[in-house]
Amino acid sequence: MNAFTIREIDAGELDAVAAFRYRVYVEEMGRPQRYACHRSRRILEPLDAHARITAAFDAGGEVVGTLRTNYLSEGGVAEYRDFYRIDEFGAPFEEHMTVTTKLMVRGDLRSSTLPLRLALEAYRVGVTRGVVMDFIDCNRHLEGFFHKLGYRAYCGRRHHEEYGDVLPMVLYVRDWLHLSVVGSPFLREAHKVLPPGEARIDHRRIEPWIERGAA
Repeated sequence: MNAFTIREIDAGELDAVAAFRYRVYVEEMGRPQRYACHRSRRILEPLDAHARITAAFDAGGEVVGTLRTNYLSEGGVAEYRDFYRIDEFGAPFEEHMTVTTKLMVRGDLRSSTLPLRLALEAYRVGVTRGVVMDFIDCNRHLEGFFHKLGYRAYCGRRHHEEYGDVLPMVLYVRDWLHLSVVGSPFLREAHKVLPPGEARIDHRRIEPWIERGAA
């Protein structure tokens, strides 16, 4: 396994992440990006201001992967509130919701375990901080990856102005039964970081947020 360090960045490392985003999205993929600065070759967005950004660094300290997590308890999520129809899930649970975006890795590492390792780190932090729902969207070729993690579609396909045809998905972070059924590696991570026995409780019987359901 390659020796990558995966952790939350500090403020001084945001510029390196912004440059990595530009290289991947603009230079490699040719994706239109509303906040891309072609002069500085950076992508910095308003949501970065109160996000928790995770990055993977290689042995030389270069950014080779990243994702962004926005906790609704720490600030707004702009247009994602409507795009993901978050209000339909109930205001009482907003303090325990997150939105995950900007998951990307260097081109030669996309078939490696690095995307999964980034997702596992974000899940580990979220489940220990009491997150109960995480929202994402993805293009069709990534749906299988997220289904295997335990995410579920709930509102049909949508058109994203930057990423085209996408599928919004939700993860019930503590739905241990569903995570077990799909063989999600998140369940193993929960066993590692939560008190003994906690990840074996069927929370669907005692936590009303799971009753919202998902297809």
